[in-house]
Amino acid sequence: TVLPMFRQCLMQVEPAEQVRWLNAFKSMIERSIMQSTSAFKIDGSTYHHSAHYPGYAGGAFTSLSKLLAELKDTPWAIDAATYERVRRAALAQRLYCNHADVPVSLHGRHPMRSTSRMNVEALNTLARTGTLTDLNEIDVELAAAYLRLMPDAANSKPYRDLEIMPEPHPEGTFVMPYAGMLSHRRDNWLVSLRGQSKYVWASERQDHHNRFGVFHSLGQLEVLSGGNPVTAK
Repeated sequence: TVLPMFRQCLMQVEPAEQVRWLNAFKSMIERSIMQSTSAFKIDGSTYHHSAHYPGYAGGAFTSLSKLLAELKDTPWAIDAATYERVRRAALAQRLYCNHADVPVSLHGRHPMRSTSRMNVEALNTLARTGTLTDLNEIDVELAAAYLRLMPDAANSKPYRDLEIMPEPHPEGTFVMPYAGMLSHRRDNWLVSLRGQSKYVWASERQDHHNRFGVFHSLGQLEVLSGGNPVTAK
């Protein structure tokens, strides 16, 4: 709904009304993303249904990355802290996903038929949007993450002329408290451990969706190797 809301600001007849609506829109976006109940948590978790549920974040990353790119050279570009919250959530995908594959424990009520995958293209859009200090510079960290997942893009502009190297596979152990999740990375492997607490629910069931799937994120340990390739649209 964010992009249609933005367009409604531009549909106001009088320029003064457009400005008033755009000012309110900017304030709404910043307050929504930075509030404590935001869908974007400080550890990179993306919430839906009150838990880290990245299936819905795919659409959010697509909408927000395009919006931030459109607004970057205007008075209504979001502030640095809000942008960094979105950027961090986009980058966190590469820690809890293996290549672009999302662990089953994050598929919510559709563990057997979910098509949820990492939103790789958002990394590209945000990389081209620029850095916090220079909007005309490519964000090298985002670009390197994108090129690891989409190596063929290194042969296309703007990356062809920038000599940015794809990042190596993430290495180490990463904890996301808001997700109740630990991700251990080594080479092209991901070991994903998902738990629960009084703050993080264990599973999602809804009518005929995952009716008996009590345990898919109730202390589930998954080992993902390799990962499926990402193809350009």
